[in-house]
Amino acid sequence: MLARRQASQVAMWQQVLPVDTVIANQSALPVANVSVYAIYGTRIVPLGLPDLPPCSEITLRGRTVWESVRESLRVSNSSGLAAPPLAALTFTDSDGKEWARARNGALDHAPQTDGALEEFLKPYADRPSLAGGLGLFEEVKPIKRCGGST
Repeated sequence: MLARRQASQVAMWQQVLPVDTVIANQSALPVANVSVYAIYGTRIVPLGLPDLPPCSEITLRGRTVWESVRESLRVSNSSGLAAPPLAALTFTDSDGKEWARARNGALDHAPQTDGALEEFLKPYADRPSLAGGLGLFEEVKPIKRCGGST
């Protein structure tokens, strides 16, 4: 139950102008193995991020993620979106449990295989999000008001 409490304090949300995504760890413990998943058509592109210290956040830049997606998939940005839609966030809590947070905010234990991860993300493929953005991050920043201990 304590692990789920820490995981529930890790969130992501999208900003519209500029088209950026914020990932925040509002717990008093670090999270590791942080990844976000961009969607391009039916393809899913994982983007690895740094571990998040306690009470910190990173802002992902929508205008630059296309470079990573294009490089990974060898495609051009013909979709007209500012950035590919965000599908999910995965991370490992301080007890070593892996978690996945879907774009709709749902939190669950992370799928353990690539096939299971693809199945978890399948409902989000080919569905653009409202803000539609994620990208490369600038820096990890402290959060002034933090959710406290786990």
